[in-house]
Amino acid sequence: MTGAGKHVGEFQLFWFGMMLESYLLDTAVAPDLVHALFRHESATDISRAKILEIPDLRYGLPEMRETFLREGRSDWLAWASAVGSRRMDKQARNYLLDYFANGSSMNKLIATILQKQ
Repeated sequence: MTGAGKHVGEFQLFWFGMMLESYLLDTAVAPDLVHALFRHESATDISRAKILEIPDLRYGLPEMRETFLREGRSDWLAWASAVGSRRMDKQARNYLLDYFANGSSMNKLIATILQKQ
């Protein structure tokens, strides 16, 4: 049976992301887990969004989020990136959220809420 056991579903990847955020962010394996879960061959926008919404400033997460915030996208990856940015320095975060807000009315709503924090 070639390939047996290699597929990981979106649901599993999402919950691995939850476990990463809840229990493993301060471990030595966290950087590898962040990148493995985000780049996994079975990853979807929903499972990737779970990683992007983790409000941590390590492991390349701010750089990953910045890409989606600057592109003017209005999708799960952009929305999760906005939510994940909430621990950034307020001035830097609001600067990125200004770009993000121009993408759609939903982006504007999310940015307005996050900029008040």
